[in-house]
Amino acid sequence: MSVLKLSAFFYAIFLLVWLAFVAILYSFIESLGVFDAAEDLGRALVLYEEVNITLGVVEKWALLLGILFGILFTLLNTLLAVLYNVGSDLLGGIELTFVERDS
Repeated sequence: MSVLKLSAFFYAIFLLVWLAFVAILYSFIESLGVFDAAEDLGRALVLYEEVNITLGVVEKWALLLGILFGILFTLLNTLLAVLYNVGSDLLGGIELTFVERDS
């Protein structure tokens, strides 16, 4: 249970960092005019009539992907912790004993 809680906490923090990174990357790419060029190309090739690539749309998809991967990896970490504990119970492990030397 502690691995589940700790993983969820770390992935929640990572989600916030991820959203900030996406916003910074979006503003950089927007300043280069890449989205406008992609929209113009789509209109010229008649692939679509109207698509607005905005920060809100990009952040929405980044949030959905971040939540999905956060849940997936939290469950994966928990499963790996359970498998490790079962394996160490069945197979044992290394036992270390520390002895203090007399000087």
